[in-house]
Formats: sequence, structure tokens, C-alpha cells
Amino acid sequence: MQIIETKRGKGKTTWLIRQAAKDLKDGVMSCIIAPSLSDVERILLRAEQLGLYILKPLTFGQIIEGKHRGTKIEKFYIDDVDRCLTSLTRVPIEIITITGEVEP
Repeated sequence: MQIIETKRGKGKTTWLIRQAAKDLKDGVMSCIIAPSLSDVERILLRAEQLGLYILKPLTFGQIIEGKHRGTKIEKFYIDDVDRCLTSLTRVPIEIITITGEVEP
């Protein structure tokens, strides 16, 4: 798993869009997970501006509801994970831990 940390507006979402488009071109079904429906629309618009085709992103809430079950999605890219988690808790997330190898 990779973790990309940088300030807002520095290209994180664009990087995810490019990666998801590359995956799809290579026959791998990957999907971006976004914090909200407005973020889904923003991601789709950005992909269109870049001339790239991606699967329609899902919201974090849709993932919790199981909307991805029964699809052929093979992997996920989570955009703004902090906002995704806050959408569940409704309070700020101060610290998270993860298990596994982190690539720079």
C-alpha cells in the first residue's frame, strides 16, 4: 500500500485518476473511493478534462453499504481518507495507525 501525503491542490486526486485509467487500460478494474457524491462528480469531471476514462467512483458510504459487492472491482484507491473517515464519525480524526508495508 502506498500513502501519498501532501497539501490540498497538489495533484493527489489527479494521480489517482491517472492510475485508475491506466489500470482500466491494462484490464484491471480499479475504483476510486471518495468522501461524498460531490467529490465523485468532481473526480469524473477532472478525468474528463484529462481525457481519461475511469470507472465511476463510489463514496465511502456506498462502500460501507456494500455497493461494490457483485462487481468485478479488483482494487480501490481512496481519495482523502481523512475526509472519508470523518464522514462516518462526524468528528475530526486526530490519529490513525495502519498495518503493513508503506512505500515512499
